[in-house]
Amino acid sequence: MYWDTDGNFELGTGTPDIDTTDIPGVSGTILDFNNSYKNFEQKFVFYAVTKEMTANELKTRLTTWLLKDPTYHQLSFSNDPDYYYIAAPNPSSVLKFPAFNKHYSKVEISFTVKPFKYRLDGRNEYSIPTTLSNPEQWLSYPLIHIVGNEGVTLNINDQKYQLTSIDGEVFIDSEPVNSIVYHDLSEQGMRNATAIFPDHSFPVLNAGENQISITGNYQSATIIPRWRTLC
Repeated sequence: MYWDTDGNFELGTGTPDIDTTDIPGVSGTILDFNNSYKNFEQKFVFYAVTKEMTANELKTRLTTWLLKDPTYHQLSFSNDPDYYYIAAPNPSSVLKFPAFNKHYSKVEISFTVKPFKYRLDGRNEYSIPTTLSNPEQWLSYPLIHIVGNEGVTLNINDQKYQLTSIDGEVFIDSEPVNSIVYHDLSEQGMRNATAIFPDHSFPVLNAGENQISITGNYQSATIIPRWRTLC
């Protein structure tokens, strides 16, 4: 099978989530930025020439690939090799497949893409204590793993994050949608009650240099920074 794009491929970008208000008698629209960004739709157009299967068979395979698990997954592009994206098939316009003949088709695939992309080297794991330099201009939300059997205090820059007890191991996941402290992901594995965090906020890594240390009785501590930037 041979694939070729239509030559007009261009990656989109996340758009700011802004509420607008117009007030009678006041010139200009008031913009209220909600400190978040929206998904964008990304369409890919290919021309497929198939020899080992018909166009209908190819459509069946593509539909199964896209819709068997229509949730968010990592999406990578050869022209942006240092990053990966988080995308899901767009349910409103996932696949268009006009076939010119049995073995030649135009394929249009649409995804809804989250507004931030992530550096591949942001998945590296570092032992604590350490100093990490965030190469992007955006906060990152790390994943931290601590092994031990007593309480510890994690220090990131000038913030202290205390865990009153650890029963073997604990993870701190700072991702805003799923900010949790857990031993495992079962209902019984949640450990948020052991966390004393400043203003109930989870750890973040600033742009530039970040000093990270830990005190207490522990066996090991590591951090995965998850560097990110706007698409």
